[in-house]
Amino acid sequence: MTKKKLLVVGLGLAAAAGSAMADAAGAPASTIDTTAAVQQINGLTVGISAIGGALIAVAVLALGYRLMKGFVGR
Repeated sequence: MTKKKLLVVGLGLAAAAGSAMADAAGAPASTIDTTAAVQQINGLTVGISAIGGALIAVAVLALGYRLMKGFVGR
């Protein structure tokens, strides 16, 4: 790379670092209450587990069918 390109890349990196530091220094503390969202997400675990179990059961049945078809179908 030429010196000019290196200078442009260096200045870009310096600007990005300065911007990130300015954002971090001036950012106010988060005051968003997330308890309701967390409770809703925790309530979904039973449904997600049931759907996951059903998908695994379907996959096992399909695999079993293919294996039996391979043994008997010859």
